[in-house]
Amino acid sequence: MENSIFWANEGVGDGPLIGYSQDELTKWQRMLHNQDPTTEGVALNYLGGLLVTTPGADTLRVASGGGVVYGFPYRSTGDIDHTLVNPTLGATGWRVVLRTDWEARTVRSALLQSADGVATIPTLTQTADSVWEIALSQGTVDNFGAVTIDADERTSLGSGGRWVVNTANIADDAVTSDKTANRTRKLFIPATGMYHTAVLEANGVSRVYTAGWRMGDAVLRAIVGNAIIPNDFASGAVVEAIVSYGQATGNYYMQASTDYGSVGENWNTHSAAFAGVLVPLTINELTPIASMTLTDAVVGDYVHLWLEHDSTQAGNTGTVCYLAGWTLTYTASG
Repeated sequence: MENSIFWANEGVGDGPLIGYSQDELTKWQRMLHNQDPTTEGVALNYLGGLLVTTPGADTLRVASGGGVVYGFPYRSTGDIDHTLVNPTLGATGWRVVLRTDWEARTVRSALLQSADGVATIPTLTQTADSVWEIALSQGTVDNFGAVTIDADERTSLGSGGRWVVNTANIADDAVTSDKTANRTRKLFIPATGMYHTAVLEANGVSRVYTAGWRMGDAVLRAIVGNAIIPNDFASGAVVEAIVSYGQATGNYYMQASTDYGSVGENWNTHSAAFAGVLVPLTINELTPIASMTLTDAVVGDYVHLWLEHDSTQAGNTGTVCYLAGWTLTYTASG
C-alpha cells in the first residue's frame, strides 16, 4: 500500500483528518534511520556524539549528542553523569544505554549494572511498545570504584545501509589523500643482473633460470636489482630478498646492501646493509632473507640492490641457490 506523510490535516490524498499517530511517525523514523533498530541510533558527529567516558571513581559520563531509538528522536545538550554502585565482591559488569520508554514517554540515557561481583555485561531490553534499549558503552568496575571501559558500542544512524554511498556516487574531487587511511603495500623488484668475479660476462647469460638468477659458486655469486621509491610512499620502506630455492638444505653465507639517493644526489647518498651471516635455506623452498630498512627513503629515490652468496666462506654448507628478486614493503599514503 502506497503512503506519504506530512500533508495538511484535510482528509485529501494522504492528509489525515485528525493528525498523525505516534506509530505512523516512528515507523517513518525507523524507515529513514533505524534499518536495524537493535543497534542503530547514534548521531556520531552531532555535538559530543554521546561518547561515554569516566571522569572519576564509580562515575560514567555521557557526552552531549543525539540519535533515534526505535523511531523516537533524542537530543541532549549537556553531559549526563551516571553513578555506579561500588562493588564489594570483585569486578562487576555495566552497560550504558539509550532507552525508549513507552510508559514514561521518554528517551533517556541509562545505566545497567550486573549483580555485585558478576563481570558479565548486562543484556539489553528490546521490547517494542514497552522498553527498547540500544547500547552506548560497556565495561566493568572494581572494588575500589575504578571504572574500565571495554567497548564503545555506539552504532551510527543509517549504518544498516540506507545512507551508504556507493563509489560511483562519490564526487571525483571529494576524496583526497589526507582523507584516506594509510595502508601497507608490497611491490616486487626483479633481479636485473649478475656480478662476476673472474669470468667473462658472456658466461652469465646461461645462469638465468625460470626460478631466477643462479648464485653460489666461487665466481657467479652476486645479483643486482634497481627500483624507485613510488609516488604513494609515506614511510617504513623495507626491502627483502626472495630466494627462489636452494639446491640443497643447508647454511648459505649471505650478505647484502642497498644504496639509494634522489636525482641530483650521489647514487649512494644513503645505504643499508645486511651483514654477512649464515642463512638456513630448505631445498626447493621460497625464502625471504636479508631484510633491510631504508630509514632515509623519500619519494623518487633510486634504489640499487645487491645480494651475495659467498660459498667460499667458512660454515657455508649450502650449494647453489637462485634469487627471484626483492620485495619493497612500505606504508602508502592512502
